[in-house]
Amino acid sequence: MDVKYKFFLVGFGIGLLLLVVMYVVTSIRNSRSKKELYDTVKRLKATLNDKMELESEGISKLKEENEKLRKENENFRISLSVAMQKHDQREIARAQVLQTAVDKLLLTSPGFGTAWAAALKEAEEEGERVYSGKVPFFKRIFSSSLRSKDPVLTDGGSDNAL
Repeated sequence: MDVKYKFFLVGFGIGLLLLVVMYVVTSIRNSRSKKELYDTVKRLKATLNDKMELESEGISKLKEENEKLRKENENFRISLSVAMQKHDQREIARAQVLQTAVDKLLLTSPGFGTAWAAALKEAEEEGERVYSGKVPFFKRIFSSSLRSKDPVLTDGGSDNAL
């Protein structure tokens, strides 16, 4: 049994030696793998940190821009409400047309109804000629004020009076 015992011990020793060698090789590979994983995690953390910083800066810029646009929107809303309270150019033109019609009506009509309609139509046509550039604006203003003061200067509302 002595020989069998020796072979057994030699076989056991060789197996134990192989086990130790395999354990050392596996441990070395495992430590390299752990180091690579640690480096990868470290790199990913740094990348994530950089990305979060950039996104944070972007979000803060977007918030600032959003606030700026809200202020501009409020300013435009206030400006629009102020502008809506001012007289519109069309309203001014319509008032001038109506004033011209009233001036002509006061000068020429004993009957108010039909004369008013005719005078209004004539004043609207005159307003169109002024705004289309056929009659100068200042001439229209001065001739309108002159006609309302002195009926002799007008010739019954024809186009030759302008």
